[in-house]
Amino acid sequence: MRFGPGGVPFESKKRDSLSGIEYCRKIDLGAMELEFVQGVRMNVELAAQCGGLSKKLDVRLSAHAPYFINFLSEKPSTRGLSKHNVLETAKVLSAAGGGRVVFHPAYYGKLEKGEAFKQMVGELKTVLSEVKKNGFDNAVIAPELTGKRSQWGSLEELIKITKEIDSSLKTLNPCFDVSHVQARGENPMRSREDVEIFFEQIKKGLGGTALKQMHFHAQDVEFTEKGERFHKAVGEGTINWKEFMRALVAFECDGTVICESPILEKDALKLQEMFVKAGGKLS
Repeated sequence: MRFGPGGVPFESKKRDSLSGIEYCRKIDLGAMELEFVQGVRMNVELAAQCGGLSKKLDVRLSAHAPYFINFLSEKPSTRGLSKHNVLETAKVLSAAGGGRVVFHPAYYGKLEKGEAFKQMVGELKTVLSEVKKNGFDNAVIAPELTGKRSQWGSLEELIKITKEIDSSLKTLNPCFDVSHVQARGENPMRSREDVEIFFEQIKKGLGGTALKQMHFHAQDVEFTEKGERFHKAVGEGTINWKEFMRALVAFECDGTVICESPILEKDALKLQEMFVKAGGKLS
């Protein structure tokens, strides 16, 4: 497994992506997620520089697309902008060497869950077609397990849509946000049994190969009956991180853990240390 922050580390003296990659390597973190949540403001030339540096320093990159995405909107213009934002993120990440393109897929709105799923299949197939058409094949589309019950993107939905569209996981492979599965009320993630159920669902649904290429978001969360309110530092919530790390080892997982806590790299290092203490090996 590799661990890293969602965005440029806070203690990086310079606030740009190149400096962030350098700082991650300096503190022995092996991953960083490029954050484009307010818009994709990186050109392909800079992306290529980031890719070259990340390869040189062995820091795995991924990218988070803008928040302005809702593939289930009633407005065609909103769905069109959603596709544009994912494709722009894919273009930049592809130039940087590829990896997971993470995004929050949609809100149900007035749609029943069955109809929402059907529409989402169509939307994601269109996105994947455009990704292939534009040659962004090294960018893997990664809808995120979302934190609110009003949002499309439960664990069950992500597994189901991945199996339907690309069970090989080569073009579509979800991002599993650990705090969001708790915030949605799907799994409290407090006991060994809770955590093992989570991993068993993924293994049963997507196969053992999925466990070798996982992409997690990891932090604690404040939530209500409606779902996520805001992210919290690791240890400030009720997720059992010790059991989570034990499960990563027990299920022989590999991949990336991106921390989106309010203290980013400090918690990424904390999670990495917990993983190593549990017997895990960094890749």
